[in-house]
Amino acid sequence: APTVVSKGTRPQDTVWTLDGVVITDMAAAGAPPTYFNFDNFEEIHVATAGQDIKQQTGGIGINLVTRRGTNQFHGGFRGYFDNESMESSNVPTELAATGTTHATSNHNKQISDYGYDIGGPLLRDRAWFYNSYSIQDVRLVRRAGALVDRTQLKNPDVKLNWQATKKDMVSFLYFDGFKIKDGRSPGITGI
Repeated sequence: APTVVSKGTRPQDTVWTLDGVVITDMAAAGAPPTYFNFDNFEEIHVATAGQDIKQQTGGIGINLVTRRGTNQFHGGFRGYFDNESMESSNVPTELAATGTTHATSNHNKQISDYGYDIGGPLLRDRAWFYNSYSIQDVRLVRRAGALVDRTQLKNPDVKLNWQATKKDMVSFLYFDGFKIKDGRSPGITGI
């Protein structure tokens, strides 16, 4: 989790909000509660001073504003991929002399990030939807035992907006961040 400070504040004074709702991790004060698909955000507002009077601390305020549907359908797909065949070896000469090679040293095996988003009207000028999903897959080779350390981050997002009256907008947001870490025990005996 990122640690950010500004102007003499403490890391635990950082406040994270999603569409104006505080989401700061209660177990790790000042940290975000999840990993994010940053393509979900229309804007990210960072305040280092002069925060809104409603913010509980004087620390940095980070507000993540999610995208939403509009009167026009829109969508997109993205993909990023890297693997060990695209990398060069950076094993120092001293380590290579002991028999260590790129294949047996710590290195990236694969890094990929795929996602899509789609949005549009449910009822023109009255109701809209937005949906996105991303998966990041990071595989690292660890020298000890040639272990592949794999982490997957999955981020589904669904947002519905309804203009109930001229003055009232109703919003629903489902947002989650799943972290799947293969080969790690949850700390429960027998598992």
